[in-house]
Amino acid sequence: MLSRIRRAYTIRRTFLLGRGVWHGVTVYFPPRSMIASALFRTGSWEPEITRLLAGATQPGTTVLDVGANIGASAIPLLAAFPDIHVLSFEPSPSVLQFLARTHEESRFRDRWEVIPKAATEQPGADITFTTFDCPGADVFDGLRDTGRTGALARQVTVPTTTVDTEWQSRGRPPVSVLKVDVEGAELGVLAGARACLAECRPVVLTEWYPNNFAAYGVCAGAMLEFADSVGYEVFLVPDLYRVTPSPALHYQLLLRENLMLLPKA
Repeated sequence: MLSRIRRAYTIRRTFLLGRGVWHGVTVYFPPRSMIASALFRTGSWEPEITRLLAGATQPGTTVLDVGANIGASAIPLLAAFPDIHVLSFEPSPSVLQFLARTHEESRFRDRWEVIPKAATEQPGADITFTTFDCPGADVFDGLRDTGRTGALARQVTVPTTTVDTEWQSRGRPPVSVLKVDVEGAELGVLAGARACLAECRPVVLTEWYPNNFAAYGVCAGAMLEFADSVGYEVFLVPDLYRVTPSPALHYQLLLRENLMLLPKA
């Protein structure tokens, strides 16, 4: 009973302060962060994805974390693999200041870089980005309003880059994993990573959610077409059932909103 009371007090204090220690790192987060709530109440965020990311990461490589939010994907990998580097892409002003502070105070900062830009298909130009004036809605921030929050949307301008631009500017290091979670803009990120995909053949873990498709004018099968064009196969997460074009694909994705792309043998 006493231990439960202490735990409840610790969690409450964590959210009052807007920071908590996780994997030995002080993690800062915005008010009512859904990701922070999961981290400090249950110990993980999307545990199936976390396990797959760890299983795919190779020692001595670089991991590309596109749509980093407060660092929930990067920190466990940095803690588990002492010789990897992580590039975290995060343009959202709702969370960027918190991620930047976590990074700056982290013991991993010599192996972890935060890129405050949106990863897109073409680099260079600034782009309109959507955030929401509602605490806890930062997980839905993205290039377009997908209508999933019901909150008031606010438009800001953010700089852009591509995965290939950042990878090439750092000397084309070996990449074992590319994680993409950008609320419907995943195809643009992957299109801007073609050179990295061709040379490094990393495992790709990406969200691909039907409710986001309308905002971007794409269909479920577009990811399969892209994967085939770069020599990858697509699997549903977490059961890793191989995906093929079929009338059922849309409905499969309603139940499994994450995909793993693996290089064809």
